[in-house]
Amino acid sequence: MALSARSRVLVLILIIIAAATAIRIVDLGELPPGLFVDEAFTGYDAYSLSRTARDMWGNRLPIFFMSWGDYNSGLYRYLTVPWVATMGLTEAAVRAAAALAGVLTILVAFALGRRLFSTRVGLVAAALLAVSPWHLQFSRIGFRGILLPLFLSLGVLLFDVAIERKRWWPILAAVVFGVALYTYSPARVIVPVMFVVLFLLYRSRMEWSRRNAVAMFAVLFVLSVPLIATTLGGEGQQRYAIMSVFNPETGGGVDAASTASLIVRNYVSHFSARFLLTAGDANLRHSPAGIGQLNWGTFALLLTGLVFAARQRSRSYLLLIIWMLVAPLPDSFTTDNVPNALRSIAMLPAVQILAAAGMFGLLDLKTAPEGRWRLARPAIVALAILLVGISAGRSLTSYFTAYRVESAPWWDCGYREAISYTESVKGRFDGAIVVRPDREHMHAYAMNPYVFIYPLFYTAHDPARLHRSRDAGSYVPLDPPGQGLITVEMLTPGTMYIIRAHQTNIDHPLHTVLYPSGEPAFVVVGEPVVAGGQASR
Repeated sequence: MALSARSRVLVLILIIIAAATAIRIVDLGELPPGLFVDEAFTGYDAYSLSRTARDMWGNRLPIFFMSWGDYNSGLYRYLTVPWVATMGLTEAAVRAAAALAGVLTILVAFALGRRLFSTRVGLVAAALLAVSPWHLQFSRIGFRGILLPLFLSLGVLLFDVAIERKRWWPILAAVVFGVALYTYSPARVIVPVMFVVLFLLYRSRMEWSRRNAVAMFAVLFVLSVPLIATTLGGEGQQRYAIMSVFNPETGGGVDAASTASLIVRNYVSHFSARFLLTAGDANLRHSPAGIGQLNWGTFALLLTGLVFAARQRSRSYLLLIIWMLVAPLPDSFTTDNVPNALRSIAMLPAVQILAAAGMFGLLDLKTAPEGRWRLARPAIVALAILLVGISAGRSLTSYFTAYRVESAPWWDCGYREAISYTESVKGRFDGAIVVRPDREHMHAYAMNPYVFIYPLFYTAHDPARLHRSRDAGSYVPLDPPGQGLITVEMLTPGTMYIIRAHQTNIDHPLHTVLYPSGEPAFVVVGEPVVAGGQASR
């Protein structure tokens, strides 16, 4: 019995979602290897919320959370709470909300492509996003940035639906845009701009009363009030002030001309072949080495989409092009690792929808004789599938094999094993367990006078105790002056030390933690206490 057209579409989208889910959840707790400090903060805040309804600093149900020496909106943390509550304080629990957001974004891309163009465009857009190295990377990391493509594309979808259905749909669209403001810092620029762009593009189709339009702007403004207050108060701008193009001390321009030039160079770099095709983001937490943000097949179809956008000049094409052009703007005003795949993640899924539209625009072209074109169409489809398949296969293979090894140091891989060891033998020591962070972790986001985040996370330290005593139990941070090695003379008898392997020359450590490559990552050193309270020699 042949399936109906509707059933075939349902089967195809279910296959795409199943495949996308599989590559986003397989080995989620182990790949990426380790847990970056941002993820550890997110996880422990979620754990504290689940146990006490307060963040790790004791603030009751805050909207913004202190991290990276800055105040971040807490939407991702709240979405992580149920996962930590059910799965425990683990790497997979911290990343589960990102995997879910990634899968939901694929569904929204299908729905949006379907509304803007056709069902087949929606299906291809969903498939391209499912295997996108850019989207996969951040669907497997506990970073809040993955929420921006989801809520931005959902807001655009609901806005398009609201044009026809009226009633409460315009308000729902405004609410989703309001929530999108709290996903990730670049949303503070991108969301208001896209909201206005939608009004300008759709104004000829709007049959709403002026009251509905005013209500949408009012809802968005009311929802943005806490964000505006935090931004104007300075708490939400601390990190940006450090990496701003207007700060010459951190690589910004020294005058108006140099600053403007830097902004333009930054912006253009997001569309370079190096970023999109050959190298990707230089930060290995954002992209595997040698893998571009787009696969070659998607890029080829994207170019085709741009050609048809220029030919047809339809509202749908124009919306996607403006979306792609707006998304890199916030990152262009920074000096930290530009182009940055995370700060420009809002380009998704507009890229994939435009690429899919380009593919079917080419298939529907009527300039050639019908007989020849009928033969050419299967070849075009086969070539597109081949290009996407080969490039997607290459990026997936790289991610699930080489990336585990090459990226391990970037993810602080080894803290879990080191802390697990110290927990298992700490009864033999009567002193503290000292953690020596890297210099980059001396920043306030990772270390303060009381705690270092990794022991809190990996020991599931009681957050109520942390609120009372501001300590991490047996664990204390070590901040020795200078960059010298830790020597045996610096050790206190009866105390264990967790030290990166390259930070010490002590022979015969108690335990060595290895990277996946086999290279030493951490060593645990110290002298246990023997009977009589003396350290063993």
